[in-house]
Amino acid sequence: MAVLTEPREKVERHLVNLNKARQDNQLFSLKELMELPNYPQNPRQISTFYAESVSVVDFLTSIRGPQEFMMFLQDGMRYGYEKSMQRHFNIASYTELESRWSAHVNGEQTRVAGAEAGHLMSGGAELRESMNGISWRALRPYTPRR
Repeated sequence: MAVLTEPREKVERHLVNLNKARQDNQLFSLKELMELPNYPQNPRQISTFYAESVSVVDFLTSIRGPQEFMMFLQDGMRYGYEKSMQRHFNIASYTELESRWSAHVNGEQTRVAGAEAGHLMSGGAELRESMNGISWRALRPYTPRR
């Protein structure tokens, strides 16, 4: 999430990595991405992890804004991200998220290819504002039971 507050050039680099990972069929499933307990163990997956994470955060914040995204994260850490997606974004499952996110990415690739990537950072200032006052130590990641 914090990557979206970075300069646009850095975000665009992540999106270039996203396109490459898609072409190479290296993307995580969104369920896997959202339930990772830590960073990927394989160093070659780190750029894909960041690229895909940036894109998913951009997509979710485009639906209901950064403040709702923050509430989604907090509830996700408590109750699980799939339940939190249902509550905050009216997305019923990881399968639905995958489908809607893919359509969003396809639209973004077209727009980025047209050199009009301006909106990617449109929520950056608002996202920084919504992050103020959050005690990150109080947030604990959700670990699914196996």
